Amino acid sequence: MRFSVFAVCAAVFVFVFDCPSVQANQDEWFDSARDLAQEKVDAAALWFDGYFGDPQADPDALAHNYMRVIGRTLWYAESATQTSFRVRGSLHLPRFNERLELLFEDDQSDESDSDVLPGEGFDETQVALRWHWIDNDDVKLDLTAHWKDSGLRPGVRFRRSVSLSRSSALRGYHRFDYNSDGWDTVTDVAIDRTLGNSSSLRWRNRLDTSLGREKARWRSVLQLRSIQGDGVGEIGRQWFVGLSGTGSRTLSEMTKTIGFTWRRSFWRDYLWFEVEPRYIWNSEACECNTAGIQLKAEVLLFDPD
Repeated sequence: MRFSVFAVCAAVFVFVFDCPSVQANQDEWFDSARDLAQEKVDAAALWFDGYFGDPQADPDALAHNYMRVIGRTLWYAESATQTSFRVRGSLHLPRFNERLELLFEDDQSDESDSDVLPGEGFDETQVALRWHWIDNDDVKLDLTAHWKDSGLRPGVRFRRSVSLSRSSALRGYHRFDYNSDGWDTVTDVAIDRTLGNSSSLRWRNRLDTSLGREKARWRSVLQLRSIQGDGVGEIGRQWFVGLSGTGSRTLSEMTKTIGFTWRRSFWRDYLWFEVEPRYIWNSEACECNTAGIQLKAEVLLFDPD
């Protein structure tokens, strides 16, 4: 009797899990759960990037027309105070099914590098076009054309997003840009892990190369980010530690950075003020150990969100 019951149960089990329709439903459920987890983590990472104004992620975090006007003052104990103004944004051109963008960029696209001194006055704004050749949730491939060095310079931008777990994802960017000296490349890879509804942990790595003309510049940063509140008065905090260098091989040759970013919207939810104290060991900007602080005011224009 026991054998008969066991045999019947085994037969039902085999029938159910070998049934093509059931197997297809299981596969579909698994794929849907994976896609949902990836979308949730990716959306959270882009939300943080959009709030803190990450120039690399702005085209994805702010999917429509936008313009950032940024003024910042940077003071280091071992160098002069620097004040700069910059404009960055994009405008989708009509009648192209939102695939063609007019871009406004500047030479200092990697403003997150805390060991680079900004220039004085207004940074030169470059005008460019970007064509979204492939544009979906996981993969984006864009063709760009920058007006730079008195000529039109082609480029390629690739983005890939991969889910690692229900709470973590990997997002990578790769860019090829041509200028008068040849091709430059930028590889930016970040692993994001959500720690709740309002905080996340990120490990970010970036490599800048000029295809053999100069030594590669690299940076690795660990960031703990949180946002509290909503609308006017929303406060963002970011703790970060990082290593960077230009062909550095030993720890003593590397630049070490530790800092904290405090960012708050005021008066309107598109106006921000930011304070970022930091300390840098073996700074390439002054070839010394130095403390510094950055003050930033920013306005986001005509973003629909």
